[in-house]
Amino acid sequence: MGVLRSDLFKDDPKLEDCANIPLKHLKVGTKPGPHIAKIHAALERLRPSGPVISADEKRSMAYGSTTAAAVLNYKASHVPPIINFSYQKRPDNIVGQMTIQAIDAELFGAPAPTPAFRNAIADRAFTESRASLQAALTHLRALRNDINGLPNSADPAFGNAMLKLLTKHKRNIAVLAKRLLITPDPNSRSFGDALNRVIGLCERNLVLGNTILAAGQTGLCDPTHPRNAAGLPHAWTLASQADPKTHLCEPFFMNDSRDLQRDVVTHEYFHLLGLLDVSVNNTNDAFRNANTIAQVVAFLADRFRQANSDGNERSVPSLPTP
Repeated sequence: MGVLRSDLFKDDPKLEDCANIPLKHLKVGTKPGPHIAKIHAALERLRPSGPVISADEKRSMAYGSTTAAAVLNYKASHVPPIINFSYQKRPDNIVGQMTIQAIDAELFGAPAPTPAFRNAIADRAFTESRASLQAALTHLRALRNDINGLPNSADPAFGNAMLKLLTKHKRNIAVLAKRLLITPDPNSRSFGDALNRVIGLCERNLVLGNTILAAGQTGLCDPTHPRNAAGLPHAWTLASQADPKTHLCEPFFMNDSRDLQRDVVTHEYFHLLGLLDVSVNNTNDAFRNANTIAQVVAFLADRFRQANSDGNERSVPSLPTP
């Protein structure tokens, strides 16, 4: 059993190494990964008014200069300040044994979020979900307009026009092809059909009103309910019940990063449209799976994203940027 006890940190081997091995500290230049994303999430939760970690660093799960500034702020504002007096006189911007254990202890001992805190987080996630859908739709509609504006394939101008389109929309095309399991040929009927379908789903999601309950451990998130026997999820959505239909559970508030909270709302709202949680083996499966379409939105809105906001499904090879 490791030394870290908080739900966010425990059982993460890289964070356990940081807590136990002096040379395994985290600093600017440390290899990116989900363990860094957890540091981001912890700092945002424990020091919400502290220095902002850049969107680029969060999307790439990287320990860069803004993460370092947030770490320094945490160590300086901790009571007492986190200083290893064996070799320093003031806090630094590195996460070592003392720092990771202090963050973990504060997470573990932090009181449950208040209703006002949960409601504020839920409202923010809803607003940011709507913004990401709008951003994704801007890219999708521009791609569709440019495809519709292509000359006939027999026209001598077709080749140059297609090259310009492929260059301009290289990320958009790559995201759609990878996530929807379609051939990256924007002039094909199958690509055009898939593009229209995803635009339609995003438009329907965007116009839905706020039907969110910051439930925590109530409503559909009641830990005693049989559906939660394996533990609380991020959220539950039940389209057939009266409003509020989407209930955000305690892990959403305690563990999830800001980007993940946004994408959970987008995901849950696709459930309101009838999408499910299914394995994806073909294009039809992709359009039935809420997470697939939610991640299309996230990868189009976040132009440098290379992995899901929960750290899973890293893009190999890397997607074009921006």
